[in-house]
Amino acid sequence: MSSDPNSRLEHSIAASYSAAAAAYADTLGNELAGKPMDRRLLTLLADRVDQSGVICDLCCGPGQIAAYLATMHARVMGVDISPGMAREASIRHRDIPFCVGNIRTLTPGTNWCGIACFYGIVHLDEEGLQESLEAMARALKHGGLLLLAFHCGNEEKAVNSLFGVDVDLKFRYFPLSSVLSAVRDAGFSVELALERAPYPEAEYPSRRGYILANLR
Repeated sequence: MSSDPNSRLEHSIAASYSAAAAAYADTLGNELAGKPMDRRLLTLLADRVDQSGVICDLCCGPGQIAAYLATMHARVMGVDISPGMAREASIRHRDIPFCVGNIRTLTPGTNWCGIACFYGIVHLDEEGLQESLEAMARALKHGGLLLLAFHCGNEEKAVNSLFGVDVDLKFRYFPLSSVLSAVRDAGFSVELALERAPYPEAEYPSRRGYILANLR
């Protein structure tokens, strides 16, 4: 394994989510049923892109976001750092292409028309957040849309069990204002930014932030 701290962290994230992929999918595969704000914003993204190009479900997990976008007739694909998650998504949503990729090192010039990144920044520090947003900007076509969803706050905590599976993960939350600043610094114009309380019994009890932005 590389001695680079980012490489070690990314290996731990990928391995943890691969181990938990099936349990994660069983638990959260239908989570959007209890999240009307998420559905509303994903529908807006699909309508705005309107089959003019591909929307990437970035940090896709078991593919529930990509699957919802597909029901909105979007052209969609998914990318996740975890081979196990990409494989689980492919099994559960056979009509959607999924692959392994790193949020910090996306291929420049991919020319996606949209990115939906739902809770994919939760393992990043401030530097990683900025690097990842700049990577998203390089992967989007000019005028492409970014829809970002994330946990709001200032918390940082280690997690060693996820849905009954042993993992080695660190979760970080960001204030909405910090993410807004990073999005703008990466070259995006913000169209919408909001924060909401958690949905009782539908998700982990943290406040949620959303940003819709287009690439200048």
